[in-house]
Amino acid sequence: MGKIIEEQYENAVTAAFQAGKGGNPVCGDMFITVETDRYFLTALADGLGSGKSARRSSELAMNVIEKHFDAPMEELFANVNQALAHERGVVLTVIRIDYERNQITCGNIGNVECLLMIDQKDVMRIIPTTGFLSGRSFKARVHHFSFKQNVGFLLHSDGVSKQTHRYELQASRLSPTAVVERLKEEMAIDKDDVTIVSGYVH
Repeated sequence: MGKIIEEQYENAVTAAFQAGKGGNPVCGDMFITVETDRYFLTALADGLGSGKSARRSSELAMNVIEKHFDAPMEELFANVNQALAHERGVVLTVIRIDYERNQITCGNIGNVECLLMIDQKDVMRIIPTTGFLSGRSFKARVHHFSFKQNVGFLLHSDGVSKQTHRYELQASRLSPTAVVERLKEEMAIDKDDVTIVSGYVH
């Protein structure tokens, strides 16, 4: 069983956990977190299926996002989709927080669960477009929000039970690690790969 990975950034703190299906050392999910002077970005791709072929697709998706993380969200998803032509494919969620404009942009397609808590108010679930990216025609749903002070987020692949986890996210401003610890109790790694990413941006 893997360990929780904690990261401290200039304006953010994150915690993440991954495990492969059935104890497989290769997890078909992949995530990234990136911070620059202007942006914080987190993304989670769940490769279709599990194991090495799923991992290949999710790695290709993350490579594109790392290279083009500041591109318009629609363009970012289009680039990922193009890179995955003839591959297994992924479902994907990307959250980008613009420090200069105090804006959040979130794009998602498929069943990566995404929750946001803006300025310590009510938690919202971001509704994705159905489908996945594999080079075929698609339409990712892109959401825009404003914030004043801080943003909490929680992403997880479908190896974690589908609950809203609102209470856990509301606590994330204090400890994203505690959120991940709580969700680890709801994993089903005998059925699927698992990735959980939580964070607090201030």
